[in-house]
Amino acid sequence: MSKSSAHKSFPAPSWMMELKRSGLWVVPLLLVPHLLVAAHFGNRLVEYPDQGAYLSAAENILAGKGLSLSFDALGGFVKKGEPTSYYGLGAPLFLALQIAIFGQNYFVLRLGNILLFAFSLLFFRGICLLWIRERWANTAMIVMSLSPFYIAFNQLFLSEMPFLFCELGTFFFLFSYLKRGARKDLILSSIFIGLSLLVRTNLLLFLPVIAIVIGFNKRWSHALMYLGIAILVVAPYCIRNSINSGAFFPFDGKAALNIWQFNSDVHQGGFWSENFEQAPQMPNLDGLTEKGRSDVLMSIAVKWIRQHPIRFLRFAAMKAVRFLSPLPQKAANFKYAVLLTPYSAMIVFGFLLGLPAFWSREPKSILVLLLFLYTLTIEMIFMAATRHRLLYDPFFLLVTINGIACGVPFLAQRQLIRPRVATS
Repeated sequence: MSKSSAHKSFPAPSWMMELKRSGLWVVPLLLVPHLLVAAHFGNRLVEYPDQGAYLSAAENILAGKGLSLSFDALGGFVKKGEPTSYYGLGAPLFLALQIAIFGQNYFVLRLGNILLFAFSLLFFRGICLLWIRERWANTAMIVMSLSPFYIAFNQLFLSEMPFLFCELGTFFFLFSYLKRGARKDLILSSIFIGLSLLVRTNLLLFLPVIAIVIGFNKRWSHALMYLGIAILVVAPYCIRNSINSGAFFPFDGKAALNIWQFNSDVHQGGFWSENFEQAPQMPNLDGLTEKGRSDVLMSIAVKWIRQHPIRFLRFAAMKAVRFLSPLPQKAANFKYAVLLTPYSAMIVFGFLLGLPAFWSREPKSILVLLLFLYTLTIEMIFMAATRHRLLYDPFFLLVTINGIACGVPFLAQRQLIRPRVATS
């Protein structure tokens, strides 16, 4: 038998042909920059705020001390050895599981982040395919993989990368459900949003928006099911937090701490020069539970906003500018501007130019745009940090690539990128 006939008798497996056809074979190659940076740092810890807290929480979980820290944090808002919910359960638990298996090797922990990011890329590609053709979806996935922000945050032990995975899983299955109506997709999306709330509560107030969109476009019984499953996922954690605080306290005091810190008289800089890195003096919080401490800071913040409504609105505008600005916000990051600014400028300006081409009355498009307004509003009220924009960056990129695929990202009417159907 000739070599050619032998070759024809044993064709490549179908899964291998699908990988080649779809371009998914490139995913391992996209992780190379992340792996090279991880190898560069090896078993060294990269200095960055909050990492020590997440690692300490993971160690305490493994030591049987529950979700707590081995030191005071955030000016005494989180107390040493006291049960806390400030840093969420998801990220410490993710780290604890890896440490339990592989030991506290920082290089191996970074590999866990990178593996999670690989699945995030696949979710993102799946989301893109609901708007654009495969080659453009692959392009979007490649661009996302090369983001200097994601390469950097894959080296850090924080909540951003686990949350990104849960967030993209949430919207991939949600958009799939809105398109096909499969109950399986609805259930998976609700599980993922529940898991995302265990990591951090960014999507908490967006959950009712999702339920309303499901109710209006599908069935209200499905909307209630979505909410019910998400609640079941987080219920044990919420009960634990409420028991520890002796009152209803389902999640954490992040909102209270942030609105207190970023709306204060300590921020005296100009509109463009204020960096929001100062914090007011922490009030006396002795003898209070974490909920009690949250209530004190929230009351101080609300009082300040009522007394200074114009300054609050000015701060909100300043935070909005920083959220959309492609420039580094901290002086320490100016040296990385040559890497960070081009990518940020591309996705932010591409998003703004691509909005007309993206707009439609389809529920999935409405949700993406509502999520942008929601994220921007949360940033304007509570926070002021570039790292929080990372969680919307994939959708910035989606709108940008969709605009490019449509050919005229501004002034163009909405174009759906689909194969043309011949008409008689």
